[in-house]
Amino acid sequence: MVWFYGLPIVFSLYLQSVRGLTALGIGTVFLPMMVIGLLLTPFTARLAARFGRPPLIATGLAAMAGGLVALALVPTTMPLWALAC
Repeated sequence: MVWFYGLPIVFSLYLQSVRGLTALGIGTVFLPMMVIGLLLTPFTARLAARFGRPPLIATGLAAMAGGLVALALVPTTMPLWALAC
């Protein structure tokens, strides 16, 4: 869970220092992540009831780890629209 809470801080520092984005630009890059969370949150209770909490948490953490590895491999020349998705 440290990744989840630390990601916005580290990623915003990267976007500001390496990519030169403003606070508004960083918020725009974070927007798809927030919208996905907004859309999926209502379904989590049903998914947890159906599959159980441990598999749901493990799947989410594995997806987050895969995303962090992908972010670590992203070149600095990648367009921001691709980075946001």
